[in-house]
Amino acid sequence: FIMQLDDDDYCHEDRMMKQYKFLNSHQNFDFVGSNAFLWDFDGIYGTLKAPEVPTITDLIKTSPFINPSVMFRKSALEKVGGYRVSRDTVRGQDYDLYLRLYAEGLKGYNLQENLVYYYQDKNYYNKISWKNRVGEFKFKYKNFRN
Repeated sequence: FIMQLDDDDYCHEDRMMKQYKFLNSHQNFDFVGSNAFLWDFDGIYGTLKAPEVPTITDLIKTSPFINPSVMFRKSALEKVGGYRVSRDTVRGQDYDLYLRLYAEGLKGYNLQENLVYYYQDKNYYNKISWKNRVGEFKFKYKNFRN
């Protein structure tokens, strides 16, 4: 198994065990995420809720996984070649990965618990450049076209 956690995030002490037990008892899922608390240096200010069983329709809109909350079966990442870092995936490597996982028929699940404390500046969405938004559109198009 491979767990993710960004350097400015932290997780609930039971996260690893809960996700490990889930994947061991649900062989039909290839990776598992969770919901998250949003925090900045002023403290917790909200939550992010991910769909329990994300579908392709969810992926068309946006990534239905909170990236630092996800634990993968190693075989799932190997099947798609892991992360793809290129000009086409700038600020969207995570989303690109989930698109490719689903394109290969792999499935993810989100535990409906806040197992991660996800650092996100309250003004995060206002800071995303148009260049990055265009990049996101490009890899969405590339993945859904195939």
